[in-house]
Amino acid sequence: MTNAAPQFRTVWRPPFPVDLARTLDPLARGPYDPCVQREKSGTVWRATRTPLGPSSTRFLSTNDGIEIESYGPGAEWSVQNAPELLGANDDPSGFQPKGKLAELHRRNPGIRITRTKAVYEAALRSVCEQLVTGREAQQSFSRMTKKWGERAPGPRELWLPPAPEVTAKLAYFDLRPMGLEMKRAGAVRAIGKRAKMIEATIDLPLAEA
Repeated sequence: MTNAAPQFRTVWRPPFPVDLARTLDPLARGPYDPCVQREKSGTVWRATRTPLGPSSTRFLSTNDGIEIESYGPGAEWSVQNAPELLGANDDPSGFQPKGKLAELHRRNPGIRITRTKAVYEAALRSVCEQLVTGREAQQSFSRMTKKWGERAPGPRELWLPPAPEVTAKLAYFDLRPMGLEMKRAGAVRAIGKRAKMIEATIDLPLAEA
């Protein structure tokens, strides 16, 4: 843990409502996710691996906009990509809900669609969530992160998910105590080995419906 000042900070003033907590809530797997912390003040912290290295980033909504502060080698990348994380590219112009969905949309204008660009990390979490309860999935991811991940830079006790080069080498007998049976253990190794290819999907165009 360090009390050093953040390497990069900014205030983003979105041109639309942003419910910070509810927009970022899907990034946390349960209340004790080691990579995400939420405070009563409304502050949200998130640790992740970026193309420039690890970072931990603080988000807080204020009357002036959304304060963003980031620590670590990936701090500049995290600050630059924060608007997209908070829904800057979420275009609702073609969204025309009806019935109850329309009412929910009207009552919750600040919920945006987040984009992390952390495809490997999302895949790792998704593997943990297959064929088990939510609680079991949260425990598996947390155990893996605290055993093979590393502490994130910054003043908060946040953890980075295990790096791809680490998960690529894990054997079934390593992952079984984490609550992963053979099929999911194999998937964890596979995404570790193919992490570069997985991350390359970030820039692929979306298929048309």
